[in-house]
Amino acid sequence: MRFLLIFWLAALWLLPCQSLLAQSSGNANFKQRYDISGDPNDFMGNVQQVQTRYRPQDQGATGMTFTDDAVILSSRILMNVKADQQLAVFNLIQLGESAAQANDIMNQRIQTFITSLEKAGIPKQQVFIDVVSQMPIFETEVSRKLFSKNFLEVPKGFELQKNIHILFNRSEQLDEIMRLAAEQEIYDLIKVDYFVHNSHQHLDSLRAMAVAHILSQLEVLAELGITLDTVHHVMTDLPAVIVPAEQYRSYETFASSSIEAVSKRTGVTQVQKSNSLYYQPLSYSRFDRVVNPVVLEPVVQHTYTLQVRYKILPRGKEAAPATQYLWMTPQGNLMPVKVGGQ
Repeated sequence: MRFLLIFWLAALWLLPCQSLLAQSSGNANFKQRYDISGDPNDFMGNVQQVQTRYRPQDQGATGMTFTDDAVILSSRILMNVKADQQLAVFNLIQLGESAAQANDIMNQRIQTFITSLEKAGIPKQQVFIDVVSQMPIFETEVSRKLFSKNFLEVPKGFELQKNIHILFNRSEQLDEIMRLAAEQEIYDLIKVDYFVHNSHQHLDSLRAMAVAHILSQLEVLAELGITLDTVHHVMTDLPAVIVPAEQYRSYETFASSSIEAVSKRTGVTQVQKSNSLYYQPLSYSRFDRVVNPVVLEPVVQHTYTLQVRYKILPRGKEAAPATQYLWMTPQGNLMPVKVGGQ
């Protein structure tokens, strides 16, 4: 049991943290696969696996897990952080009889769009054009001979694709951006990325709160008369950033019954239900502390999990003192030396 626990705690150090770049909903989300068979608040990817490992089945609401000779103290802190800036990415496709013609038409659409964005308060320095592809379009022609015919592919035009990256500061600006884009027949919103400045400061705050919660748990155990070896213990932590794109769930209209059709005993032709998405933040039930709990819009959720394993000492036995190191000076005097956190 002891060796399995040590292996479990050590393995958590190897799991990567999430990037600080967050993505809101966009058309790209409809291409993703959503698992809605289980808890809709489950973490996705590595975070889901880590939190499952961090949550023993017999762990109570206090965050203390007891084994035969040890106790594991857990602290989970969540902070909802509103994005400082957002980035919308649109896709454009333009056809032309030649590459030059397609490029000229697209550039005119883009320039008109940028000009309208400037009037809406978004400077052109916050707009970037990303060239995606340029490829010929082939059509089939029939080449007839005396006793046969051949089908030949010949170039008939060109297709040009570009992406427009637009950086903006307020969520409400996206509606105006989409309206201006539609005026230039730009409809495909690929995604919206969220950016949080000074994210490390938020994680530092979460770490301090997690440590304070662990110390309060130690005080509770001391009041209960449980003696722990506080000199030798094992600690592991896991900071993570949960992006909005991972927290969107799909749904469709539940029912569309017709009472009139039932009373007349006539057949009902079922129509196809529309699929959509909704934002589902992490459930607060898994966390000991939640900072900024009220969520009005999709946010970047910073989490920090801290676990410390202490060995339980038999009643009446004191913890072994920490090892002391002494240094002998050339004059023959012994001086204590501090090593690590001693």
